[in-house]
Amino acid sequence: MPVDGGRPRILAEDVQEADWSPDGENLAVVRWVNGKNRLEYPLGKVLYETNGYLSNPRVSPKGDLIAFLDHRAQWDNRGHVAVVDLNGGGKRVISGEWSGEEGLAWTPTGEEIWFTATRRGEAYALYAVSPDGKERIVSRLPVNLMLHDISP
Repeated sequence: MPVDGGRPRILAEDVQEADWSPDGENLAVVRWVNGKNRLEYPLGKVLYETNGYLSNPRVSPKGDLIAFLDHRAQWDNRGHVAVVDLNGGGKRVISGEWSGEEGLAWTPTGEEIWFTATRRGEAYALYAVSPDGKERIVSRLPVNLMLHDISP
């Protein structure tokens, strides 16, 4: 639906999750096709495909990487943070394995990807990982945290 009002229009079918490019021209989407979950950017160009599932695709502020949560098995939120390099570098796993992960966003500078995750028996906490794989904890509370976005 246009932000300034008007009629909604269909951009793509069977989309699970999506994120706009920084210039607002293209969409990165995750969708189910022929029993596989795949990341497309722009629409129709498959960058990565899995028998598990993908969640929280986010295009970097510079538009050169797409970060996402890569879950190896359907309906199991265990997984890794991964990126796809749009300059031909392919998919790279940049975090350790988490027993549960939900929520992911780039920092406004693009220097880190923040996400909420848990290891066995802990509440979900807020973590950060750089595109080259350096992890750190941002915040931990005695309750589950869930990251939705980071404001510039």
